[in-house]
Amino acid sequence: MSGFVDVQHFPLRGRAEFASPEAYLYLHDIEPRLYQGSWSSPVTGRLLLEAGASYMTGDWPYAFPGDGDFRVGPNDVSTREASTGLQYNSKAAYNAITEQNRFAQRFSVSYITGSHSYKAGVQTEVGISNSSSEVVGDVNYTFLRGVPNSITMRATPYLLKNRETELALFVQDRWTMNRLTLNYGLRFDSVNGWVPAQQVPARRFVPVAIDYAPVHGVPIWRDLNPRLGASYDLFGDGRTAVKASVGRYVEMGGGGLAAQRNPISTSVTMANRTWNDTNGNYVPDCNLSNFSANDECGAIDNLNFGQNNPFATRFSDDVLRGARRYTWDVTAEVQRELGRGVSATAGYYRNWSRNFRITDNLAVTPADYSPFCITAPVDSRLPGGGGYQVCGLYDVAPARFGRVDNLVTTASQYYGPNSPANCGATFSASLMLGASGCGTSDNVAVSVKARLARDIQVGGGVDTGRTVIDNCFVVDSPQQLLNCRVVIPFKALTQVKVFGSSPLPGDFRLSATFKNYGGADYTADYPARNVEVVPTLGRDLAACGSRTGAACTASITVPLIAPMTQFLDRISMFDLRVSKILRLGKARLQANVDVYNVLNASTLIGVNNNYGSVWQHPFSPSGTVDSITPGRMLQFGGELTF
Repeated sequence: MSGFVDVQHFPLRGRAEFASPEAYLYLHDIEPRLYQGSWSSPVTGRLLLEAGASYMTGDWPYAFPGDGDFRVGPNDVSTREASTGLQYNSKAAYNAITEQNRFAQRFSVSYITGSHSYKAGVQTEVGISNSSSEVVGDVNYTFLRGVPNSITMRATPYLLKNRETELALFVQDRWTMNRLTLNYGLRFDSVNGWVPAQQVPARRFVPVAIDYAPVHGVPIWRDLNPRLGASYDLFGDGRTAVKASVGRYVEMGGGGLAAQRNPISTSVTMANRTWNDTNGNYVPDCNLSNFSANDECGAIDNLNFGQNNPFATRFSDDVLRGARRYTWDVTAEVQRELGRGVSATAGYYRNWSRNFRITDNLAVTPADYSPFCITAPVDSRLPGGGGYQVCGLYDVAPARFGRVDNLVTTASQYYGPNSPANCGATFSASLMLGASGCGTSDNVAVSVKARLARDIQVGGGVDTGRTVIDNCFVVDSPQQLLNCRVVIPFKALTQVKVFGSSPLPGDFRLSATFKNYGGADYTADYPARNVEVVPTLGRDLAACGSRTGAACTASITVPLIAPMTQFLDRISMFDLRVSKILRLGKARLQANVDVYNVLNASTLIGVNNNYGSVWQHPFSPSGTVDSITPGRMLQFGGELTF
């Protein structure tokens, strides 16, 4: 029997967001906890029983009105400058409750006969998610170059509750027949997402309290996932092995879909409207509770906002009852012993996916959109120095503006005749780019490892590939065809890694690693004003609504650079470790001194993609902490064995 407990407590003051201090994320009472226990019993020399259980809690609260020197008041409306992405005045939303808890259990039995090694088992997981949201004044402002541009209206506070239960049953076998070894298995995965009863109080734009009944079966997924692998001793001398495998893998859990299907989420808690601050007082002089155009404010862009309609966004049965995203992954490798202690591996890897989802607004059709172009600014940093036409842009007809009847369904039914059913895309690339269509991913890798005399170890490798993602089909707006075919080139996916380790006199050891990989891509998201659109559109943007004399402040974000065409510099990292072995009686201490980023490289990891005064300035990519390679760091550590 064994057990493990990890209890942490730490504060977090910002994560390098491009925001003023009062708009940072500040978490002062974080206590993630992990409890694990396991049991194993070798009943006989051939029969092994194993079981385990774990409980994980995650709580990341930051409640309004902020904390310490960064407390905000009821009139400190969160504001974003569209030309830079800077957030200030307050956070866009506060989360007093952010709980992510998970229970997991497992049991398995293994039986080894010699040529066969059977294993079967069961795994269960229960996920609990509770997340609250509260917005200062229930509005966010957007300015464009310091001028009020639009208002985002929010229906808060509310508490989202989502649950999921997962069950997996698996059987597998390893069968050795002379020079051939087979690994094969089958896994049954079952996911059940659901939403418990919820209560929402009266809010600024929803003046009545609402009770939501539980929602079950969002989703109910059942999948059979086979896996097969083979390894063959090619010449029978134990020096060359050919390996191949194929397997089916499903997307993680149904909690995300349950959150999307939550009646609070589907009832539309956010809407946008234009704002023309004619008197320059930075206060919207209009009746925000009137969702039609009035005074300084335009009409909202989603007429379902604020209504007691728990299913303004609906999900098709094929999404809720079986259309779980999955990937087929195929691998082929050759391993060869080149000499005593020296081996090389070369491999080819390919994968493709199915069951992507899209959102179709049934209230509009592609015919309801009109095309237009804008002229890119003249800028030496843009391709060709800028000044080129960006076309393929579309705006909805004014009569259809704000009409939303969303259906989330599978994307395959929208593919054109040139998109065969066998097209696919990698999970990693497609999710990163928001893909819902199809594509292919092919990668190759070569690596060498060597153990030389005097226990010197060296090795390294290169892997590269290319991914093509194709979203060239239309659901609602034909603008989806703009940059619909994205190619992640070899230079972006090529990585080089080298490592080495050598003993030194006096029980010292020196180790080093070097890696070089492609820099992130960057784009230029340009907030084009209505006045730049009118010449080719032939009218105002639909968001302008009907106006008499007053200038329209509506804008639309235009991609000036196609994705995956411009990249930051490649990133190189060189790390060192010096170890010393100390013998303390019967105990052994390995003392380590690590130096990370020895050369103190300061390569950019991410830049601001908002085309404006701080375009291409350091900016943290989504989900990361740093925008610049972390500086040189010295770390002391050790391991005591007794």
